[in-house]
Amino acid sequence: MRFSIYLLVILLFTSCGSSGKSLLKDAEHSKLRLVMIFSEIETIADFKERFSKIEREMGRLVDAIIELDQYKRGHPDSILRIEAHPALHREMERIYSIEGARALMEEAQKVSLHRLDRYHRERSREISALRKSAYEPLSGRNL
Repeated sequence: MRFSIYLLVILLFTSCGSSGKSLLKDAEHSKLRLVMIFSEIETIADFKERFSKIEREMGRLVDAIIELDQYKRGHPDSILRIEAHPALHREMERIYSIEGARALMEEAQKVSLHRLDRYHRERSREISALRKSAYEPLSGRNL
């Protein structure tokens, strides 16, 4: 019992914080958890059993992506970025070869990808508005 309490406290302290490196670590952990989940899938029934875990982990990965982007907005000199994970890519390709798994994978990713797309569209609008406002004072001047 004591060990599990200590482990919980350690996990809470190591996963807290919003530094860029901790956000990268969160993303890396999500990718590794997805690799582990995917490696257990051999059949469409296996996928269905793990569907909610996949959906939840995809959400965590998207959370990390969004949070890192927001961190980088406040730290423009930051060069941190989330890299692709070769093992995750391989596992996803393997799972796509299982009949019916592609549709389930798309469904598991749907909510997270829509949220990420919505975030990027809002961010693009903000950038466009900033660019437009930067040029407005020049357009009214007689040069």
